[in-house]
Amino acid sequence: MSDTLVDGRKRPLEVGLMLPIWTDGSYIPHWTNGQGEAGMRWSTTVANARLAESVGFDSLWVPDHFAMDRQVEAPAAEGWPAATDDAAPPTAFWEAWSILAGLAVATTLPRLGTLVTCAGYRNPALLAKIVDTVDEMSDGRVILGIGAGDHWGEHVRYGLAWEQPVGRFEEALQVIVPLLRDGRVDFDGRHHHARGAVLMPRGPRPSGPPILIGALGTGPRMLRLVAQYADLWNGWFVFDDADPGNDIELALVRVGAACELHGRDPSTLGRTIGLSIGLHGAPAHGGSLVGPAPAIADRLRRLAELGVQHVQVVLAPSGRPGIEAFAEVLDLLDTGR
Repeated sequence: MSDTLVDGRKRPLEVGLMLPIWTDGSYIPHWTNGQGEAGMRWSTTVANARLAESVGFDSLWVPDHFAMDRQVEAPAAEGWPAATDDAAPPTAFWEAWSILAGLAVATTLPRLGTLVTCAGYRNPALLAKIVDTVDEMSDGRVILGIGAGDHWGEHVRYGLAWEQPVGRFEEALQVIVPLLRDGRVDFDGRHHHARGAVLMPRGPRPSGPPILIGALGTGPRMLRLVAQYADLWNGWFVFDDADPGNDIELALVRVGAACELHGRDPSTLGRTIGLSIGLHGAPAHGGSLVGPAPAIADRLRRLAELGVQHVQVVLAPSGRPGIEAFAEVLDLLDTGR
């Protein structure tokens, strides 16, 4: 991705905002919108998006969840896991692609993406159709962030197949990528099927929007899929100062090595990472940057020097206070101060 903003300014990397389209669930304490149920209103999301656009964010992102609890990975035992414990409420979300469709109309400049769409939540051919439609609505601003999914509890709650998630993800890519790139696909797999599927009419980009794959840089199979199919790689909270094994530099090396292993020029893959940002003393989750605006700007410049081209930030405080506070960081990045 270019380091040139739409208004002609320069900054060392692009900066996107994760919009808080979720409740303050007790299971996931770091997912907080800072406003309780009031923060879930569409009017609040639009106001936050337009404010973020006005202060200069390059992109706006939403997560793809329905009702997320603390159970991440399914038990090792065969078969469906037991029903999730509902003693405490899950963190609840609006539907991601419906929100992006609204943002396509409500905003003009920022790119719009999912971080990330779970491939198991929608039929892959239908997902390609949805993505191309929203890309049309936004005049070509969509980024399809996609991954295999990791919250089995949501699959249980909504009656979605969970078994072999990476295998399902690979097959989904074999449907989605040809549809977005070529406009048609025939595929007969174990989990997914498409016979004469076409995208008609097409969105504003003949080869469709860029595809971002979220993978933490450790599993060889997921890294192969990144090398084969992705325009962009994302590491979500890929580093943590408290965990030396969770390191952005190591993840970047792994991603580059996977490209070389599978015959791809590493320079053709964009690198992006998700970060939690704590401003003015606000607490932030692991994989975070905390401190005054100059310190955060310096850390972001360092990430750019390492080869990161785009970051997506979860702000604390969130909503209007966080966006207004982070505007100083964007100004420092633009001016080099």
